Amino acid sequence: MPLDYFQLPLAICLQIKEAFLKEGHDIPADLQARIDELQHHNSNTPIYDELVRSYPYGKMPQDKKDCIEGTVRELLKEGPNAEEPVLLLGKIQCGKTDTFEKVMGLAFDKGIGVTVVLTKDNKSLAEQTRKRLITDYRPFKRKGSLPADRTIDIYYINDIGENGLLKVHVDSGKSVIICKKNARNLEHLIRLFESVSPFLRESKVLVVDDEADFASRNYLMTGTKKQAEMAKVSQLIDDFRRVPLYCRYLQVTATPYSLYLQPSGELNINGNYIKPFHPRATLLVPVHEAYVGSHEYFDLAHEETSMYSHLYHQVKPKCASVLDKENRRYINGDKSSPNLADLISMLTSYFMATAIRRIQERQTGHNLDYRTSAVVHIACTKEKHSWQEELIEKQIELLQKVLLDNVTTDERLTLIIDSCYEDFAQSNEKGRAAGLITINIPEKASVIEEMRTMLSRTAPNYRIQVVNSDNNVSTLLNPETGELKLEAAANVFIGGNVLDRGVTIGHMLSFFYGRTPNQQDTALQHSRMYGARSKEDMSVTRLFTTDAIHKCLERMNELDNQLREWFLEGNVSNAENNAVFIGYDNDFKPCASSKIKISEVVTLNSKGRRMLPIGFFTGKKSEIANTVRCIERLIETSPNYMKKDATGFFEMDKELAMNILHLIETTYVYKENYDNLNRKNDMKELCCALEYCTEASGGKVYVLHRKGRKMKRLRINGGFVDAADSGQNDYLPALEKAQDAPVIMLFQEEGEKRMENDVNIGWNNAPFYWPVLITQKNLKPAMFALETKRRK
Repeated sequence: MPLDYFQLPLAICLQIKEAFLKEGHDIPADLQARIDELQHHNSNTPIYDELVRSYPYGKMPQDKKDCIEGTVRELLKEGPNAEEPVLLLGKIQCGKTDTFEKVMGLAFDKGIGVTVVLTKDNKSLAEQTRKRLITDYRPFKRKGSLPADRTIDIYYINDIGENGLLKVHVDSGKSVIICKKNARNLEHLIRLFESVSPFLRESKVLVVDDEADFASRNYLMTGTKKQAEMAKVSQLIDDFRRVPLYCRYLQVTATPYSLYLQPSGELNINGNYIKPFHPRATLLVPVHEAYVGSHEYFDLAHEETSMYSHLYHQVKPKCASVLDKENRRYINGDKSSPNLADLISMLTSYFMATAIRRIQERQTGHNLDYRTSAVVHIACTKEKHSWQEELIEKQIELLQKVLLDNVTTDERLTLIIDSCYEDFAQSNEKGRAAGLITINIPEKASVIEEMRTMLSRTAPNYRIQVVNSDNNVSTLLNPETGELKLEAAANVFIGGNVLDRGVTIGHMLSFFYGRTPNQQDTALQHSRMYGARSKEDMSVTRLFTTDAIHKCLERMNELDNQLREWFLEGNVSNAENNAVFIGYDNDFKPCASSKIKISEVVTLNSKGRRMLPIGFFTGKKSEIANTVRCIERLIETSPNYMKKDATGFFEMDKELAMNILHLIETTYVYKENYDNLNRKNDMKELCCALEYCTEASGGKVYVLHRKGRKMKRLRINGGFVDAADSGQNDYLPALEKAQDAPVIMLFQEEGEKRMENDVNIGWNNAPFYWPVLITQKNLKPAMFALETKRRK
C-alpha cells in the first residue's frame, strides 16, 4: 500500500526526501507537494509564497523577487516621508501588472488590510483588471478551510451598494477595491470609507495607482488671476489619500516624466494643501527573456547583420498626409497611386508576414489557425479613421486584383510583392544565422497561395476594424487578457488614443505610425508593438513610419534609456538635492504642460545655461566672516589654483566645488521681511545642475575667482539684481571656456550697505561670495524640478 505523505508531519517528510536524494532517486510529486504545503502553512508570508510558487512562467527570477520585496520595504518604511509615493517603473508591456499583483500580496502579508487599485477610466480595462486579479488570486478565494490571513476578496467599486462592506467580512481577510479614475467612482470610494463603511478608515490601506502619470495629477489655471488648482479627478484622488489613518501610495507606469517633474513634499496651492506626488523612491521592473522593446527597434536595428535591421521601413510624408486628409481621387481608378506606395507596401508586407507565420505554425504543429494583427495609427478623429478604413479597403481591392485575378497591369504592386518576400527572406536568414530562430521561410509560391486564401472574396479570412470611441471597446477586448480579439487570420486595427495604455495587441506584425510625436509619454504609450513577442514573429514584423517620426522615436528611446541607466548606476538622484533629471528634446516635451503646471522646472541645455542665486540677504559680518575666510582658503589652496590659464580659469574637482557652494549657502539669509522666501532653493538648483553637468564632464569643473566686487542687491525699481558677473569680462570668457565641462564663477563681493531714499539697496556690511554657474556647450539637455515651491 503506497505511503500517504499527506498524513505525515514536515520533519518526517524532509527526512524521506533526504533519503530519496541520497539514493539518487527522483522526489515523488506528492511528497514534494506535501512539503510545499507544510512549509507554506508555517510561513510568515503565505500569500506571497503562494504567488511565487504558482508563478506561471516557471521559477520566478531573482531580480523580479528583489524588485517586489524592495518595493514593499520602501512602501512600509516609517518616518516623516512615509506617505510620499513609491514608484514601480517598468517598460511598456513588460509585466508591470503581474509585478504589482505580487507587491500587493507581500504587502498583505506585512499588515496591509485593504488595497485600492486605481485604473484608467475605461470600463473594459477596469473589468480586465478585476478578472485578472480574480484569476491570479484564485488560491485566496474565501472558503471555510482558508485561514483569514490568506483570504482575499476582490470588489469593483461600482458593485459595492449603499450598504457598503461588512466589517466582519473585511476583518476576516484582505480586500481589494478596483476603482476607475473618474469623478463618479472616486466620490463613491470616498463615501464608502468616510460614511458608508467608516471602519475602513481604521485599516492599513495601500493605493496602487496604475498608469500613475495618467489623470492622477493635472492642474488648471482658473480665475482672472489665473491661479493654479487641481483638476477634479486629481483632487479626488488626493482627497481619498487623506481618509485612511494609514495610507501608502504606489505609482506604476512606464512613462514617469511628469511624476519626476512634480515638486516634492506637501504642496500649498492657494491654501489647498495637497499630498506629495513626487516619488521618494523608484524600483525598476526587470524585463523577461521574451520581452521585445525599444532595444530591438532602435538599438539592434542599427546592426546590419541583425534580424532587427529589417524592422523599420520608411514612409514618405506625402503618404502619411493622404491618410490624414480625405481626397476622393485616391478611391477612384484601377491602379495604385505612387503617393500610396508605402501604404500598400505595408498591407502587402503584413498579409505576406501573416501567410509566412501561418505556414510555419502549421509545419511545426504549434497552431493550426495562427492569427495576427496590424495597427494603423495616424490620427485621433473618427472622421479620419473612416477615411483610412475606406482607403485601406481600396488598396486591398487592388492587391486582390493582382493576386486573385492575375492582373499584371499594375507593375508597382508586382514589384512590391517581390520586394517584400526578398526582405523577409533576408531577415529570416539573419535570424537563423544569429540563432534567434531555426525555422526556414516557406517557398514564395506557397506564401502567395496562402495570401490568396486569406484575401479570398468569397471566404475572406481578414478583417479591417476601427477602434475608437464610436465602438464599444469592451466588445473588442478579450476580458481575460485585455488583448484585442483576433477574429480572422489577419486583423488590421485602425485607431488613435484608444490604442494605448492597457490595451494589448497579440501577434502584432505591422505598425503604421503617422502621429507626429510632441509628448514623450504619449508617443511611447502608443508603442503597442512592445511586449512578449516570439522571435519567429519578429523575423517578419515591420514598423512603417516617416523619417522625421522615426528620428523622434529614436531620440525618445535614447532619453528613456538614459533615465533608466541613471537609476541602474545609482546616480540619477542626489539625495541631498532631491532631483531626478529628465532628458528632453526641442522637438517634443516629456509630458503635457498641465501635469507640471505648478512645478518650478529647471531646464539645462547645450547653449550655456547661466544659473545663480538672487534675492538672498547675508548674515552679519560677525556671523559669516570666518566662513567667508574658509571659502577663500579653499579656493586659493586648491591644487590647480596656481595653474590658471591666460583668462584666469583653473580646474577643480566637483567635490571641492560642491563643498565651497554649500559653505556659501550657509552665509545667505531668507526671511519674509526680505521678500525672498521664494528664492530659497536657488542654491540647491544650482548644485543640482552642477551635479548633472559634472556627471557628463567626469567630475571636472572650471573655476573663475574674482575679488573686490561691489554689486547692489536691489535695482531702482525694487527688483533683485540678477547679475553678479560682467558680461564682457566674465560671462563671455566663461561661455567660451564651457565647452565640455561647466564653469563656476566665484565672486567675492564687498557686501556694503547702500541707502537710497531710506531703502537699503545693498547688503549687510559683510563680505560674501556670489557664485554663477555656466553649463557646458556639449551637454545632453535635461530638466528637473526641485523641492516644494509653496504657492499662496
